[in-house]
Amino acid sequence: MINQADETMKVENENKVDRQYPVYYRLVETLQTRIDGGLLKEGQQIPPENELATKYGISRSSVRQGLNQLVKLGKIQKVSGKGTYVRTINRFRPVGSIHSAHKSISLVVPSIDDPFVAKIHSGIIQVLEKANYSLTVRSSENTANLEAANLSQCVDRGSLGIILLPLWGLDNSAEVEKLHDQGVPLVLVDRSIPNLSIDCVSTDNLKGAMIAVDYLVQMGHSRIGMIRGVPNSANDDRYRGYCAALQKHSILLDDSLVARQEYTDHSHEPVTGGQQEMSVLLKQDAPPTAVFAANDVLAFGAEQVAIKMGLKVPDDISIIGFEDLQ
Repeated sequence: MINQADETMKVENENKVDRQYPVYYRLVETLQTRIDGGLLKEGQQIPPENELATKYGISRSSVRQGLNQLVKLGKIQKVSGKGTYVRTINRFRPVGSIHSAHKSISLVVPSIDDPFVAKIHSGIIQVLEKANYSLTVRSSENTANLEAANLSQCVDRGSLGIILLPLWGLDNSAEVEKLHDQGVPLVLVDRSIPNLSIDCVSTDNLKGAMIAVDYLVQMGHSRIGMIRGVPNSANDDRYRGYCAALQKHSILLDDSLVARQEYTDHSHEPVTGGQQEMSVLLKQDAPPTAVFAANDVLAFGAEQVAIKMGLKVPDDISIIGFEDLQ
């Protein structure tokens, strides 16, 4: 149990710290020095937050900020449900070499048939050709087992790094974490992995969702539904953007207008994605007049159901997706 008086005293002490440095500066500096000097070994557990708060005379919230800074620096890693540990790094020894004539990067994707993947592939190729690198593309065919095998083969066959567009459900998060801990250069695309500090290139999903809902409000809608889709960082951020936009326009969040089907396979959005969710929304006594779908696959499914139920889009109901697929 945290003593409120103790916590208040810590906050007061923090206010006396020289403001040119964050209050957690000494914590970060000390732990980083001990890690770099080998006093804290790879895989060694960092003391719990309350113990660090007492030792450094700062609040637990400041301890968290300091630890998050060390995560960003690649010094430590947080393991959900277990604690914080010194990160294991620089064990990766590629079969190939950056000095060899043949330098290859691997791109692992859910499916090569995805139009989104084609755009990513094109951009990567433009950059690699200038640097005299080749690209190996591996399709996981929307299955977790094949994605895991592809990741392993990338390392075994000499890739100098991996660009990964993970399956929707992030089924292989543990495998990705192992590669990261071994020092394998990794970049994620579109979907980040919680509590894992890996570079990720993605859309600003929260802001994009807010723009979409803002547009629907500008069109005169106030009863706006959402189809959330498979749980992952991208769709979850889009849901947060949806909620933020409603709050911005003083529209109360109505949970009955948020539909999410519990798919048995979280590896990808199913072909029928959006259809069941739209049916649920439209069968309500007071259905939404507009629907924001977390991605275009869901939007296409929602549109099909609306048309089957005799509605005209956008005359009778507005539907907006996310991703701009053609």
